[in-house]
Amino acid sequence: MKRLPAIMLAVVLGSFAVAPANAGLAHFDGLVDHVSSNSIKVLNPRTHESLNFSISPNFKQVFSAGGRPESMASIHEGDNVKVYYDQRALSHRWVDRIILGRQRKPDRPR
Repeated sequence: MKRLPAIMLAVVLGSFAVAPANAGLAHFDGLVDHVSSNSIKVLNPRTHESLNFSISPNFKQVFSAGGRPESMASIHEGDNVKVYYDQRALSHRWVDRIILGRQRKPDRPR
């Protein structure tokens, strides 16, 4: 009788330890709504869906559409990006890499 709760607990805890098969392969396209040193918020203008992503302190996986490495400083609000991310069970979305698409045009002085 006492074994059933122990087995159920083991199954539940074991399911959290297993990473999904497509870890790191999920992606989200959209426009940068907010960017900081530890997070980025991306808005998909078609679906109006917005997702927040956490960025590790040593993150350097930013690339242009042509594959050239870029710095985090080159990402600005309004830029078109594709964010590849990994989300473990009950955890934040962690950025694996960011691909910069067409960058916004700077506002012209009036």
